[in-house]
Amino acid sequence: MPIKTIDFIKGHMGGNEIILLYGDHVPRGGEIRLAQKLLSRPNIRGDEAGFFYKPEKGGDLKVKIAEIGVPRFIPMCGGLTQVLGVALLETDFAEHFGVKIKEPVTKIILETDVGFIPLEIENKAGKVKRVWTHMKAYVDYCYKLGVHPVRVLEVDTMKVGNYLVVNGDDVKKVYHDVDFEEMNESALRILTRMSSEFYAQIYAPPSDLCLYDLHPEHRGDARAVFPWDIPRGHIEPSCGTGTTVIGITMVERGEIKAKEGVAKGLIECGGKPIIGGPNIAEFNATIKNGKVVDAKFYHNLVEILATGKIYL
Repeated sequence: MPIKTIDFIKGHMGGNEIILLYGDHVPRGGEIRLAQKLLSRPNIRGDEAGFFYKPEKGGDLKVKIAEIGVPRFIPMCGGLTQVLGVALLETDFAEHFGVKIKEPVTKIILETDVGFIPLEIENKAGKVKRVWTHMKAYVDYCYKLGVHPVRVLEVDTMKVGNYLVVNGDDVKKVYHDVDFEEMNESALRILTRMSSEFYAQIYAPPSDLCLYDLHPEHRGDARAVFPWDIPRGHIEPSCGTGTTVIGITMVERGEIKAKEGVAKGLIECGGKPIIGGPNIAEFNATIKNGKVVDAKFYHNLVEILATGKIYL
């Protein structure tokens, strides 16, 4: 029997590790099972995997996205779009799908489960300077699911789509022994309880928790970390959809000041499983009547880590 091989590209956005796969290499119906295998030890490992296909609805590429520990496709992954932008310029990914590269900006439209996600890839001489991910479809998706304050374990938080978004200072007002800089045992325990309460009482899984505060240590406006599944050790140092929902929360709570209907926030991240870090995710939003109606983001550290073949 011949050995089956699948090409892959692995990259990261501020430590959020992403695997890109050619969907036409993967047997239909086996994507989730394969993703969970590849994302976990002792395989390639990562946080999310994307299966890419020829477009179906007028975009340039179609993607179906899987996340470690989740036995179904997830609607969107911002980190994946950032890694994709670099992969299109710095690997043979664009050639495989017939995507045309242009300087100084390559524009593509990605078909996702939340709708069209446009990318603007700023590039020169085959190298990527910056990737802007336009998140209007994801913003609309969040508001459709609901954006409003919620109280979880006596802490004032926000529900943004299927995320629980928590300002760490509000947690400290109630639980004085938590330490998010060290992510001590008390912090891990309280965040786990908050996630469980959110899942049980407010929004059923799949849902996630974003933690931020307004005490930047570098050049940002806030700092963040993304403790998706603490019992399994799944704490992402950076996240694109998470950056977006934190941005929405900060706008809704008046923590970002809008000027002439536009707001910008710089989120420090990349500090491994603790809040903050040296990397910057920039969130730009268009505001109308106090609500976010459009947004885009980019991350300042996106790299390709490996390319190769998976042998099955």
